Amino acid sequence: MNITEQGNDTQVPVQGISIEQVEAVVKRELPECWLPLEACLSVISAAKLKDVHHCIGLILVGQPGGRKGTTLSMLGSNDPIYRLDDFTPASFVSADATKTPEQLSRIDLLPQIRHKILVVDELAPMFSKRYEDLVAGIGITTKIMDGKGYWRATGTHGRRGYEGDYRFNMICGTTPPEHKVWQALGKLSSRWIFYNLGKATLTDDIRRDYGVALTECARVVQQFIEGFWQEGYATEDWDRSQDSEELAEWLRWSADSTCKWRGLIQQQDSTGYNPPLIETPSRLRETLYALARGHALLMGRHNIEGEDATFAIDINQTNMPEDRYRLLQAYNHLVVEYIRNGGSCNDAHEFGMGLREAARVIECSTDKAVKVFNELQDLGILHYDDGTQKWYRAI
Repeated sequence: MNITEQGNDTQVPVQGISIEQVEAVVKRELPECWLPLEACLSVISAAKLKDVHHCIGLILVGQPGGRKGTTLSMLGSNDPIYRLDDFTPASFVSADATKTPEQLSRIDLLPQIRHKILVVDELAPMFSKRYEDLVAGIGITTKIMDGKGYWRATGTHGRRGYEGDYRFNMICGTTPPEHKVWQALGKLSSRWIFYNLGKATLTDDIRRDYGVALTECARVVQQFIEGFWQEGYATEDWDRSQDSEELAEWLRWSADSTCKWRGLIQQQDSTGYNPPLIETPSRLRETLYALARGHALLMGRHNIEGEDATFAIDINQTNMPEDRYRLLQAYNHLVVEYIRNGGSCNDAHEFGMGLREAARVIECSTDKAVKVFNELQDLGILHYDDGTQKWYRAI
């Protein structure tokens, strides 16, 4: 099936399903799933870029029984989707003592997902492991998502693994991660973007046949992916010099800000002071730029526009622990309302928040809200004013 024709830096649908048709069907049948689906399709699209040299991971964060599982099911399991219901980082390069090296090479996950899109419906089982095992698992995944292969030492089979171009992209779902997950990610540098879907605001009509709606959405989504992926992995050239310097700066600022907002406050001991650990933003900058370009390709463009940068930034500002994300949204809401009422952007930093308001936003006690505020103050994000007894944005 010939889906697209390329010319003049655009992709024009010829036959089959266009992204506009996908959007129309999903918004009609399951409208609450369109935004997370758009993010998933942008990650698939970004895998077509030749100049992305690491893996991109997107994790949809939502409550149990919410939109994330429904959205991921629409992607199907046909090429380039490699779907798993159960996932452990150790399966990338196996070490089963009961298998021969030849058998292990056939069951290793890493060569099977090379240049594909790994889809895992639920990462919560991996994230719920005890902290030491969690750090070990994230450490393996962090190395593998560099896209250059992975070697491990095994007691039975010795050193085994893979080296070279082993890039893939990864799309997963999870319930809101506990703080221990963010602590582990903070120590090892996250390779994922967490997209917090928030609480669903639409009320389902129980008379609607959910199964029929999902089947129709899945049909058009999978038909679109089949046509869109015809050229395969890393097949799209991109002239970075043609992209707006201003939009690139927006993406850079968003990455730098998020790295601070999800910084790690380290435990203290009697031997000295452990300063906050804030990841270097270069990896996240490249990932956001790739995501914005993936969105542009999805929409048939070979240069990013404002909607592509905004799309990536909107996702990225949810890319932090739940309590901090809620506070950031609350501060942003105060600023937006002020500007709508004629205020100046230059005064946006003057908005403070008290303990009771913070406790309401986070849905916790004021004692716990103080702890969150103090962490953000240590990270240089907020500052406290003794006179007003409120916390103000520093960045």
